[in-house]
Amino acid sequence: MARVHRETPPTQNHKHGSIAIPMKCNDCEGKGKTDCADCEGTGTLDLDCDKCIGEGTIRESGMTLRCPECNGEGRISEDCPECDGEGQKDCEACGGSGEE
Repeated sequence: MARVHRETPPTQNHKHGSIAIPMKCNDCEGKGKTDCADCEGTGTLDLDCDKCIGEGTIRESGMTLRCPECNGEGRISEDCPECDGEGQKDCEACGGSGEE
């Protein structure tokens, strides 16, 4: 963790000294979180429907029917497993501390 040391002026009770001031992480701008790369910060993944393979329809008994899984959309949304649907993850650069 990088820290900046700044000189402090003498006061009535203290001599010259320096204090360590934490530096803000550049990757997360000090927030400790970054957008999830898998879902691009949305918290959901938009996937092809498994039942109709993204077609929106299925064939059953010689008939073409609207897919009951995706309601004919061909796509389904589900929570992103990488960020548990939150859209953000702890910053890898600072371990979620927000400081370098």
